Amino acid sequence: MALKKKKICYDTLVRKLDSMDSKICEMYKGLNTLRRSLLSEQEEEVCPDVAESEIALLDAIQEICLEGLLEREPEGDA
Repeated sequence: MALKKKKICYDTLVRKLDSMDSKICEMYKGLNTLRRSLLSEQEEEVCPDVAESEIALLDAIQEICLEGLLEREPEGDA
């Protein structure tokens, strides 16, 4: 009986990790899309300092999102 319960816990944990991985991948793709759109807008005359600050802002947002996901308390029995 204990083996079956452990298997259920591991299955739940794996599903949650897969879900987190999917969310992280979606965020990563979204941030890259945003970064590309900002870089393509540079065809207009843009101050280099403004462009660098926007890229730094995107990097900071990405870092905050990833840290937030990693620091999040586990939900459920897992």
